[in-house]
Amino acid sequence: NVKELLDDDRFAIFDNVSSFAIGAIASEETRARLCKQLSVPLLKPDLDAIVTKRSSGKEDSDEINGETSGMYDKAFMIHLDKSISTIIKVFLPKHISRSNIFKTGVDLKG
Repeated sequence: NVKELLDDDRFAIFDNVSSFAIGAIASEETRARLCKQLSVPLLKPDLDAIVTKRSSGKEDSDEINGETSGMYDKAFMIHLDKSISTIIKVFLPKHISRSNIFKTGVDLKG
């Protein structure tokens, strides 16, 4: 939970971790705080778009293996070696993207 890491950073996570990837962050305030903490204000609109822009099937979409995906679907903010931050999009084969590894927190029974 990114908000909890920002609120109570007693383990100095952002000082001790050199690289990480973060997906959609629901809270706009938390997205703003993260960009401020990492000194990357220009990434705020992209972090917002990861949450707000979904596949629409329109011109902002890419078609991969017959499936349409929005520009920000499966996008992440990555922070490498405490110095490089950017937004990346991950293209995964269907059998991986639909695997249980991406269903954390979801009841798979039934």
